[in-house]
Amino acid sequence: MTGCLNVHCLGESHKDSGKPCQDYSYSHVDDNMAIAVVCDGHGGERYFRSDVGAKAATEIIVEVVRLFVKQTDPKLFKGTPYTAEGVVTESEKKLTPLDVKFRQMFSSIITKWNERIELHAKENPLSEWELEHVPEKYRLEFLDNLTRPFADSTLNKQYGCTLMVYVQTEDYWFAFHLGDGKCISFHNDINFHGQQQVWDEPIPWDERCFLNKTTSICDSEAINEFRYCYGNSSATPVAVFLGSDGIDDTYGEMQNIAYFYVEILKILVKDGIAAATQQLRDDLPIISRIGSKDDATVAAVFNMVAANTYIGKFIQFQIDYMGLQAEEQADRIKMLDRKQQQLKEQMSKWNTDMKKAGIEFNYAIKDLRKASDRLEILSGKIAFLAKEQQTFTGNEFEQQIDYSEIIEQAKETLKSQETELDKDSLTQDSTEPTGAATDGEPVTNPDDETMTETKEAATEEAATEEAATEETATEEKLPLENGEMDEVLSDCTEETTETPDEQTADPSNGVPV
Repeated sequence: MTGCLNVHCLGESHKDSGKPCQDYSYSHVDDNMAIAVVCDGHGGERYFRSDVGAKAATEIIVEVVRLFVKQTDPKLFKGTPYTAEGVVTESEKKLTPLDVKFRQMFSSIITKWNERIELHAKENPLSEWELEHVPEKYRLEFLDNLTRPFADSTLNKQYGCTLMVYVQTEDYWFAFHLGDGKCISFHNDINFHGQQQVWDEPIPWDERCFLNKTTSICDSEAINEFRYCYGNSSATPVAVFLGSDGIDDTYGEMQNIAYFYVEILKILVKDGIAAATQQLRDDLPIISRIGSKDDATVAAVFNMVAANTYIGKFIQFQIDYMGLQAEEQADRIKMLDRKQQQLKEQMSKWNTDMKKAGIEFNYAIKDLRKASDRLEILSGKIAFLAKEQQTFTGNEFEQQIDYSEIIEQAKETLKSQETELDKDSLTQDSTEPTGAATDGEPVTNPDDETMTETKEAATEEAATEEAATEETATEEKLPLENGEMDEVLSDCTEETTETPDEQTADPSNGVPV
């Protein structure tokens, strides 16, 4: 059974600015094909009608893809388990009959989209909101474009968007992409086209899509910016998820995004499509609010039977990913434990720069506490995932690596240091070094006064850190694993404004507006 879902939500930052949701999505399954589409309108001030452009692109893609499926001989896909094409121009390679078909489809999408937005511009004068919020230079550009032939204008810029599509039929599948956002596929074969993992990014990435730059359907050379992949039914993915950049700007690393989608797959297998769709409706606004602040969209096509069969493998990916992070924290704890011991020994020597060593010691202890807490959380999550895997698969519970001894040892170290701090152990008395004297008077440690200051500073920093930790603990969690996986939140949390290349610019670079 093939299923689908799609959800798009208004970005948190758009609520304050009054902007509409500039993402648009679609999914559908019938006897001829399954399709998922995500289009993301650009957020810059120049692209003030990108929400209209994204909706128009989605509708046109569905129309053109249906015609492609109807008119394309499935035999063209015979013998092609997986093929991927990055950004290439017609002159850079010898096109196969299937390449020609794809380029014709891309060309048709661009042409029909331009026709649609030209008509919309002529039929819809500037609205009250646009007159109030759009900068004057872009309003004047729009009005000037209306007086020009469309081919000589930049009218399509106001409607610019990215697009991402996955299509599946009984005999073949394909996906194509123009711009940013991420497509992730899940497979029953861990060696899918050489990738040693159950998930993959099947469509080649375009390095020009970076930070606030992206390719776009409104680019002058858009036909040469499409990337695509395809295969026959022998390599049909178990599931394919399309996510706008509001998702990947929140979760950052591809492993974090894949982890999130496995959570959706688990809900699909356990509770069905309606429950998974509702969960996304609940979670995407939270993801936007805590993360990217941008519109957030997910669309997917999946095989429910295969998802149920291979969900154990997908959970194993989660376990392995958490395990790698746990190993990193365990190694970090060992390193920090050695460091604090070395610093402690260093501070016992009279000629030590006590202020510097005390500060380094304090940070080592704080980092040790953080690593210990983090490892304890990860250890609990690994145990939870292993039990969850057993519930889904019915297989015997596999014993995971036990980190309890490392965690307890770290806690004992932290406890002993806290006890020593209470006894003012960081304040060293002035003593006479063996065999050292000047005029019959003992040589004193020049850092004696500094040691007391260091301890007070360390205590103050610890109190500040504890207060910050308590405040953080009350913050809203990022939905990923039962609402507790906020630690995978990427550092990149500012809204990204996509800026496609100008018509006069080199199409090989994105030029910010």
